[in-house]
Amino acid sequence: VRDELAQFRQATTTVAVTDSEAAARLMPVYTRLIDEFDGMVNGITKGGTLKDGTIVYKTDNPKLAASTEAADKVHNDEFQPAARKLIEAGQAMLARDTEARAAMKTMEGDYEKASELSESLDHAVRALAQRASGGSSQATLRDLVAVAEVAGDAHTSVAQVRISLEEVAQATTLESLAATEKEYRAKSDHLQSVVKALAEGGTVDGLRVNTTRFDGVRSISKQLVANLDRLRNSSGGIVNARRASIEASVAAEQAETDLKAAAGKAQQMIESVRSLSREEMKQATTEGNTTRVWSQLLLVVVLGVGVITGLLLAWILTRMIANPIRRIVEGVTGSSTQVASAAEQISSSSQSLAGSTSQQ
Repeated sequence: VRDELAQFRQATTTVAVTDSEAAARLMPVYTRLIDEFDGMVNGITKGGTLKDGTIVYKTDNPKLAASTEAADKVHNDEFQPAARKLIEAGQAMLARDTEARAAMKTMEGDYEKASELSESLDHAVRALAQRASGGSSQATLRDLVAVAEVAGDAHTSVAQVRISLEEVAQATTLESLAATEKEYRAKSDHLQSVVKALAEGGTVDGLRVNTTRFDGVRSISKQLVANLDRLRNSSGGIVNARRASIEASVAAEQAETDLKAAAGKAQQMIESVRSLSREEMKQATTEGNTTRVWSQLLLVVVLGVGVITGLLLAWILTRMIANPIRRIVEGVTGSSTQVASAAEQISSSSQSLAGSTSQQ
């Protein structure tokens, strides 16, 4: 059970990643380990057969059963909910990452267009400056100088907005995101005001901009204004996606903390289950050894009793057979003695008779 818990925790933590392919591969492992853990617990508390064919007998140790059920309760009520939150947070991070990638792709397209237009604007202003001659009026030259300065500011601001968006995309906390977003908004607003001044006329940082004499500059600036509106929208998507991603990351970190706490609690209980299991196995081994000794002793006793019984039966049978034979032998011996005595008497009588006959 302890090993299953460790594998389950590892799989759960790994599932909460921003790699969709890895998450897809690990989800079946996560599900399998839940089933295996539950199978282990049921095997201890209820008995049964595991999926690998291992037969587990229900424990008759109340402490072991209670510890296993307590560990299972922590696993079901604390560990798995934290694991589900972690997985959900990982899936949310995947979704936010997809949204951020899409927003970044759109923004990059809008930025490339804005960069091209700012380059065109700068080239148009340079061309106007090269065509300007001593015959141009002071007012025209003054307006051209202001337009050139503001157009250069616009070209630089486009690059600064792009850098600010990169910083937004790399923010790792809500605080840093708020700071980089604020900086991006300020630079974006400044760029918008500069380009609108070129398109419609106006004042930028105290400098009056008049482009009524420069139709080409006005035309490019109006295109750039429309493009910057699209860039602002796509950039807003990046900001929102990054904020959602950070929030999902914070939720994942909290879920990971909760998961570790629940895992530690469950681990302690599993260690208790393991200790009780070892004690029960040790006791069973001791009882088995004791039973084996008693079995051997009983076998010796039974064999001893068998031998003694056999000897006793043999003695009894010997006496039962030998006594009658002895009596017969004694009878035969007695008869033989009597016959021999009679024979001696006959022989004596024969000798006496023979002697008498000789005398006659």
